[in-house]
Amino acid sequence: MSSNHQLIRKPTYAKRLIALGTIVTLSLSAIFANVLWEMRRRDRQEALDAATNLVSTIGIDISRNIELYDLSLQGVIDGLKLPDIDGLRSEVRRMVLFDRAATAKGLGGILVIDAVGMVAIDSQLADFPATSHSHRDFFLVHQQRDNVGLYISRPWVTSDGEHVMSLSRRISNPDGSFAGVVAGTIRLS
Repeated sequence: MSSNHQLIRKPTYAKRLIALGTIVTLSLSAIFANVLWEMRRRDRQEALDAATNLVSTIGIDISRNIELYDLSLQGVIDGLKLPDIDGLRSEVRRMVLFDRAATAKGLGGILVIDAVGMVAIDSQLADFPATSHSHRDFFLVHQQRDNVGLYISRPWVTSDGEHVMSLSRRISNPDGSFAGVVAGTIRLS
């Protein structure tokens, strides 16, 4: 009887040992799963924070560049109102009208476009080709409305194949009638 009693007890100890091993294994697995889940959550939050900071920085940079370029456009409009500006040599007139902010990296030239859409003054070229912008949205919006302020155009492709957007402001005659547009480009690259 003693040997039967030992046979019965051995499986009970083995079952208890297996149950205890299973519980310890499941407990450790749960702890590791929880640690991994927390690490994933923390890493995801850090990635989201980094992305938010990057987007914010880029947004501030773009906003600052547009503001500076807009000030350059307004400076051209103010310069065009100077007496005898048309009497200056083209080289001197360009120096008076266009500041160095207009030559910053990523920014294209600034154009003064007359009331019919033809380029009248180019900030980069003394001898520029006769080019019409009368079909461009940045020209049409100012021609049709006098209260637009700074206008940012839809992207378009230059004759050189470069993708750009235009920032523009209306030029008005002293009586308020449309006199043209001053427009600058920002390279999308």
